[in-house]
Amino acid sequence: MTNDGAAAVPELPGEQFLRVGLTGPLAAWVSDLESIARDLNFARECAHGYATRLGANNELADPLIAQALWNAGSIAYRRAFNSGRGHIENNASRPRLADKLVNLLTDEQTRAHEQVYEMANQHIAHRVGDHEGATVVAFLNPPPHARAIAGVGTLGAHMIGPERTVAERLIDVCGVFLEALAAEGQRCMTAIREDLDGNADLDAMYARAAEIAAAEGAVPVPNPGPSDQRPLAAGRWAQHVRQQ
Repeated sequence: MTNDGAAAVPELPGEQFLRVGLTGPLAAWVSDLESIARDLNFARECAHGYATRLGANNELADPLIAQALWNAGSIAYRRAFNSGRGHIENNASRPRLADKLVNLLTDEQTRAHEQVYEMANQHIAHRVGDHEGATVVAFLNPPPHARAIAGVGTLGAHMIGPERTVAERLIDVCGVFLEALAAEGQRCMTAIREDLDGNADLDAMYARAAEIAAAEGAVPVPNPGPSDQRPLAAGRWAQHVRQQ
């Protein structure tokens, strides 16, 4: 598998790759991109699961599972637009999706994005919006019974999730953002590989890889398959190990 002119990851039938973690701003940036992509992938899968549980008239056969899917997916989607703890570099913040990426969306997708983000921010993560209500009421005897207070109680209502079209559009929205993240990640991985090809100290890298293999009981990373190949011969270079 090639990557904009970078050398393909070699096939080693029956063998396994060594690995060594990389550091630096570009490696941290790619790791953060993958973290955001995981959130968006999860949000997309949850939206799909929610949509499949809605009937033709938006009725729900299993409200608990539907609400759990929608709430979890909405929070993951919201995370992509908020900063957090970054990867690899100490005391770094994970970036958030840039507002300019919203310009890639169609008008319908933009409305869905705004709806979902508002629900996540004001209804699911916080009690701010109008998607939930609760009140205390007095129950009165109806005619022709004698007028009297029969008792007191509470009435409540809350939104489980939106109609199907919003969930379906969220699936598409996540796809648009994931495509943009993949393009940026590919560009950065090419730059990392080119820098390694020109400047890497292979003796130091192999020494570090040997330390890692020894610490992990000599179990290196399996040879990546076609769907898991990366442009670095070290395989999934930032998954578990960082250079100290």
